[in-house]
Amino acid sequence: MMAKKKKQMPENPLKKVGQEIEEVVDKAEDMVKKIKKPLHKRVSFWLIIIFFIVIIIGGLIYYSTYVPLKRSVTLARRTQAYFEKAQTDLLSANFNQAKKDIQTAQILLERLESNVSRLDSPLMVGYLRNQYNAIENIVAATKEFSDGLYLLTGLTQDVLSNIETKNGNLIISSEQRREILQKFSKKTPELNGAKAQIDLSLLRLKSIQISKLNPNLAKYVLSLRTKLSLLRNFLDKSVSLSQSLPILLGLNHEKTYLFLLQNNNELRPTGGFIGTVGILKVKDGKIISFLTHNVYDYDKYAHKKLFVSPPKPIKKYLKVDGWYLRDSNWSPDFVEAAKKIEWFYHKESSLSNGNLANEKIDGIIAVTPKIVQDFLGIVGAVELNSFIFNKDNFVDQLQYLVETGYKKQNVPYWQRKNIIGDLAQKLIKRTENLNIQGWLNLTKSIFNNLNQKQILIYSKDAVIQNLIEQQNWSGALKKTAGDYLLVVDANLASLKSNQCVTRDIKYNLNADLTARVEINYKNNCAFTWKSTRYRTYTRVYVPLGSKLIKTTGAMEIDRSNKTGQTDVMEENKKTVFGAFISIEPHERGTLSFEYKLPNYLVNKLRSGGEYDLYCQKQAGTLKDRLILDLKFPHKIQSTYPSEPRKYWGDNKYRLSTNLETDKEIKIGF
Repeated sequence: MMAKKKKQMPENPLKKVGQEIEEVVDKAEDMVKKIKKPLHKRVSFWLIIIFFIVIIIGGLIYYSTYVPLKRSVTLARRTQAYFEKAQTDLLSANFNQAKKDIQTAQILLERLESNVSRLDSPLMVGYLRNQYNAIENIVAATKEFSDGLYLLTGLTQDVLSNIETKNGNLIISSEQRREILQKFSKKTPELNGAKAQIDLSLLRLKSIQISKLNPNLAKYVLSLRTKLSLLRNFLDKSVSLSQSLPILLGLNHEKTYLFLLQNNNELRPTGGFIGTVGILKVKDGKIISFLTHNVYDYDKYAHKKLFVSPPKPIKKYLKVDGWYLRDSNWSPDFVEAAKKIEWFYHKESSLSNGNLANEKIDGIIAVTPKIVQDFLGIVGAVELNSFIFNKDNFVDQLQYLVETGYKKQNVPYWQRKNIIGDLAQKLIKRTENLNIQGWLNLTKSIFNNLNQKQILIYSKDAVIQNLIEQQNWSGALKKTAGDYLLVVDANLASLKSNQCVTRDIKYNLNADLTARVEINYKNNCAFTWKSTRYRTYTRVYVPLGSKLIKTTGAMEIDRSNKTGQTDVMEENKKTVFGAFISIEPHERGTLSFEYKLPNYLVNKLRSGGEYDLYCQKQAGTLKDRLILDLKFPHKIQSTYPSEPRKYWGDNKYRLSTNLETDKEIKIGF
C-alpha cells in the first residue's frame, strides 16, 4: 500500500502582516534617526554657510578694496592729467593757469591718498601688502613732486612776468633782459628748495623694492624715477646757471669772449679744426657786437715772425716747423687748450700792425657746426649771398663755399670764411622773433650741446669756471680715482674726412687685470675735394702709472708697411699712449694698446673693492660706439648701468653703448 502524503498547513496571514509592519517600523525609525541628525553634521548646512561667507567676504573686499581701488585709479588719471596740463601751461608761459592746475592736482592727490588709505586692511598680506606699500609711496612721492613743481612755476612766473608777446612772438626789451637776469641771479635759494622737494620724491621712489612689484607697477615706478631724475638734473643745472649765467651774459658789466668755430669734420683734440675766430661782446644778455675772421687772417701775420716749435706729431705729419693759432687746440683738456689759444690770439693780433683788434677777453666759447644746424632747425632756413642754408645742407654748403665756391664769389682766399660771421648775424636776428616754444627749443638745444661737448666754455673768472666744471661743460679732463679711458683723434691732413669715418672703441679688461683698448676705424669716404685717406695721430688717456705692454696697428707714415713708434707720456695726471694710423678710402683699420693697470687699482680689485670706470668722450665727436668686455677675479654683485638679465651671476660685465656723452660704470663685488 502506498503511504499517505503529509498534509501541509497554510501560512498564518497575521504573521506575515506582522513581519511587514516590523519592516515598515524599522524603516520609519531609520528615517526618524536621520531627521534628528544634528545640523552641524549635515553637508547641506555647511554648503549654505560657506556660500554666505563667500558672499560676505566678497562684499567686504568689493567695498573695502575694489571700490576704493577703482576710485583711486580714476583719481590718479585725473591727477596726472592736471599735472600734464600744468606742464603745457607752464611751457606756454600761462603761469596763473599752471598754478591753478597744480592746485587742482594737489586736491585730487588728497582724495587719492584717502582712497589709498581705505585699501589698507588685515587682508593685505604678502604680495598684496607689497603692492599697497608701493602705491602708498608713489602717492607720497607725487605730493612732494607737486610741491617742487609749484615752487618752480612760481619762480618762473616771477622771472618772466614782464615779458610781452605779439602774434605769438616774445617781445623783450633791453631793460627787460637786464631785469630777467637780475631776478634769475637771485633765485638760487628757491631753485634749491624745488630741488630738495624732488630729492625727497626720489628718495621715496628709491625705497620701493621693484623686484616685489607687479610688472606693470614696477614699470611705472621705474618710469617715474627716470622722469624725476631728469627734472632733478635740470634743476641742478639751473642752480649753477642762476649763479653763472647772469655774469657770463654781462649783467651790469660788458663781457668779451673769444669765439671759435671748430669743424668736427676735421676732428682735432678739443672738437675740430679752428677755422673761424670771432670777438663776441655781450651786456645784460644782449649781443653788442660779433665780428668774425678766418683763422688764417691771424696766422698770416705770424708767418716767419712768430717762432714757436709745434708738438712733434704736428711737425712730423703736417710737415710744418711753426705752431700757430689754427693748431693751438692740441691738448684735449679745453681748460689747458684755452690758455694756449688765448696766448696765440694775443701774439698774432699784436703782429697785425693794428689790422686786427687785440681785445682783452673774459673767456673763450668754442662750438662745432652741430649747434648751428640745431639753430637752423629751430629758426628756419637763412638766405645769404643767394645761397640757402638749412639744418640739412649747412655743413656741405659751408664747406663748398670756403673750399672752392669762394672763387666764383670773387672772394679773396684770406676772407673766404668770413661768411660764417654774416650767417651768425642773421641767426641772431632770427632769435629775436621767436615765440616761447622756440626759445624753449633753443634752450634745450644749448643744454644738449653743452652736455655732448659740442659747446665748450672757459671763463677767466675762477668762481664761474668752477661752476662750469661742476656741470661738465668745460671740456676738462675728468679727475678720477678709479679706471679711466679717453680716446683722442687728431685729423692731420685728412681734409674733412671725419664726416664719413666711423670709430668704434672696445675696452677689454682681463681677470689678471691687464687692459686692452682697441679703436676700429672704417673710412667710408672717397677721394674728393673734401675727403681722402684718414690720417690720425691717436692718443689714449688711461690711469696714471699704467704700463704699456704692446701696440698693434701703429704706422710710421701713411701707405707704409713700417711699424710706427708709440709715444708714452704723462699729461694732466694721466698716462698717455700715442701713435699714428692711416686708413685708405673704403678700408678698415685697427689701432690697439695693451697695458697693465697701476698697482693701486690692481690691489683694490683683488681685495674685492668696487670698480669704477669713467669713459670720457672726445669733444666734437657724435656717437662713437663703446663696447665694454670686463672680467674680474670676483663674482659681480651689482652693476651700473645694469647688464641684460641673461648675463647676471658671473664675473664678467658686458655693455654696448654710444659715447654721445661721458659714461660712468660702477661694479660691486
